[in-house]
Amino acid sequence: PFCREIKLRADVHPTKKEMADNTNNLDLNITAKKADKCLDKFSPYMQNMTYFVMNAQLAAPIQQQSQDSSTDQLVMFARMIILIPYRAADQMKKLEQSFEEINLDLLNLANTRYLNTTELSPRSKAQKDFLSAFNLMDKEMRLYIIEGQAGPGRSLDRFYRMNEREHTNDRRFKMLYNSSIQFKQRLYSDFNFSVKKVKLRQTLSQIMSEPGIYLRSKVPEEIYDTLQKFAEMRKLDR
Repeated sequence: PFCREIKLRADVHPTKKEMADNTNNLDLNITAKKADKCLDKFSPYMQNMTYFVMNAQLAAPIQQQSQDSSTDQLVMFARMIILIPYRAADQMKKLEQSFEEINLDLLNLANTRYLNTTELSPRSKAQKDFLSAFNLMDKEMRLYIIEGQAGPGRSLDRFYRMNEREHTNDRRFKMLYNSSIQFKQRLYSDFNFSVKKVKLRQTLSQIMSEPGIYLRSKVPEEIYDTLQKFAEMRKLDR
């Protein structure tokens, strides 16, 4: 339980070596030979059972993890998706106001100005209960993805109860949330405690209908996958 030394052992195996071809001629006998991966000479590593040993002296001992420290792994997070029309100013104001009220209460802050300036360490962000979110909007809709600690009485549960649906999902208000779907890590903690807002120049439907969106030379695959997922979110009803 208080180990200060680590001893690592690994067998040594021969690997194929690739020689760089610096010639510019087309002599196939030369270029093909240089491009071929092969063993330069017979290596008797396996025959002689050669192995490599590394000893490491630790500055601090390795201790067994206590049961109290395992509580960090019990913190789970949940996410919620909300879609509203772009011109639904009243709904937007209600959502963002409830978001700010919850964070002000959980972080013990006096007013909303401190939501943009307050910073926490990565460890504190992983343990502290607060809401983080971003808002992707175009001329047609506003898409919110809100994240917080999961469980009754936690931040996301409080937000859900303050903004519960009054009717089934439709074009005026759509909420996608399942409290039983939980995650071990936060994704949006870098946005701190305010709603991060991103506005597209074109509507999402226009962007996804352009032929150039499918060309990897113009649009990187990660960006295409992200936009495609946003487009799929708009189609979901539950």
